[in-house]
Amino acid sequence: MANEFGNYCTLNPLAPVTQTGSVTLSQGNRKVVGPSSAFWGVPSTMALPSSGKFYVEAKINGGGTGSKGGGLYVITPGTELDVVHYTVSGTAQEAVWGWHFQNNRHLVENGADTSVAVANSDGDIAQMAIDLDNNKVYMGINNTWYSAVNTTTNAPDNSGTQTFSLDASGKHIAANGYSNSGSVKMNFGATAFAHTPPSGYLPLNTANLPTPAVINPDDHYYNVLLDHDGSSTGTTCTFNLDTYEWLAIIKSTSSGNWFWVNSLRGSNKYMHYNLSNSSGREQTSTNVMTVSGTTLTLGSDLADENYLIEVHKAGLASATAANNAGDINTTATSVNTTSGFGISVFTGNATDDQSYGHGLGVIPEFLISKSTTTDNSAIVYHVNSDATPDEHFLKLDANDASADNSVYWSDEAFTSTLVTLGNNAAVNGSTVMVHVYWAGVLGYSQFAQYETNASANGPFLTTNFTPSSVFIKHIDEGGSWYQLYKAQNDGNPQDLYYSWDLDTAQPSAFTFFDWVSSGVKFRTAGGSVNDDGGTVIYGAWGGRSMTSGGINQGRAK
Repeated sequence: MANEFGNYCTLNPLAPVTQTGSVTLSQGNRKVVGPSSAFWGVPSTMALPSSGKFYVEAKINGGGTGSKGGGLYVITPGTELDVVHYTVSGTAQEAVWGWHFQNNRHLVENGADTSVAVANSDGDIAQMAIDLDNNKVYMGINNTWYSAVNTTTNAPDNSGTQTFSLDASGKHIAANGYSNSGSVKMNFGATAFAHTPPSGYLPLNTANLPTPAVINPDDHYYNVLLDHDGSSTGTTCTFNLDTYEWLAIIKSTSSGNWFWVNSLRGSNKYMHYNLSNSSGREQTSTNVMTVSGTTLTLGSDLADENYLIEVHKAGLASATAANNAGDINTTATSVNTTSGFGISVFTGNATDDQSYGHGLGVIPEFLISKSTTTDNSAIVYHVNSDATPDEHFLKLDANDASADNSVYWSDEAFTSTLVTLGNNAAVNGSTVMVHVYWAGVLGYSQFAQYETNASANGPFLTTNFTPSSVFIKHIDEGGSWYQLYKAQNDGNPQDLYYSWDLDTAQPSAFTFFDWVSSGVKFRTAGGSVNDDGGTVIYGAWGGRSMTSGGINQGRAK
């Protein structure tokens, strides 16, 4: 089973360890040794995909004693794997599932830690078989499988009863060592397993990841830094701008407003999403930009400066049509279901609890609404703006924290078919509205959150791809909408940024993060990027996946 093609998963040396007494990784980042006191763990370099069956093992050194041990788990991204903190007064605190070994065997389910008088031995092999197709996780010890902490069952390939019913997509495998040098040696399949994996279960490596929907991000996303002469300067897009609908976002590296242009309204119309006054309304000019085939040309309304341009491809222009699925019929809707991006234009009715059909076929995770003719902010929906995101909103032109107000999304959850609106003029006024929206696509885009730690050893965002662009927004205490582009800086550290809510020039360099093949590693402490104990939402798109169905594409920095 070992020595297959592809890069194997390991434990992530870039994941921060914030507790006193850090862990030690060795043997190719497959072995973790605990600190002098307490349990502390490390997540895997790869997030689990949305489908497939995977098998891993962990050799527990120190099990069977009260002073050292370790464990094997599935965790939700961002979880701090400290077994001491799994429960407080009997209440689950962390999203953790798996085995913990010390003097007794512990089964940890969603943070609830159950201890039973079952002895374990030094050198025990903990097993995990993860069935992502059926949302089941099976836990074993020395090739004996368990449906509960002290109840044996058949192996996963013999209709055994799962240990956990769990949607593990997007989660991580993790390991920890307990105090006094208790250690765990992980095997994701790079060397021979101690036991034969259940039938159909594979090692976790790039060759065995599902083929991503987007193999070449250039087919769906274009980003360039263009030196404009102030008159007419063209750039060649990676897809045909006459054949497909699109959204273009343009910003000078000097001071100046953001230009948002979409093909459903026409390349001669633009809005400034960083403004909520009359200057932010839709305006018409043929001298901002034009398109012809794959050529995008900046015009004479734009000064002789450098410009960042990003273009998101929607659907075929020939397929653009009204969507009549909801209460409001759109005038035009265009969607790219492969990349998870869509545009809808409609005339609102200023009535609460009204829906329109978005056409993506999956639930939108990030949406921006802008009125073409009224003085309103561009209103943002993000899937992680709150535990109940349909009750919360953000403004793209402001640095405000996430706020609760039913006038925007009518407190109705988005569905795979419909977006429901309140009666606020910024999302559903009696005027022409433009909504652009995205849903995360495995290996190409991701919309999620991270918890700050106020450390230069900052959070690691596992995406399983290298993004072309990332935006960041603190939602607890406010802060700008930071946007960073590989077209501006393809190296590390990533320190050149812009703010969607501001018209300012590119600020002086400020270290944000490093690009890596499987995501983003933050390298700064403080500010609204990585303060002490806050929540930050982000979006990453234009990603180049680590695999193209057997071919490794990820490139570490």
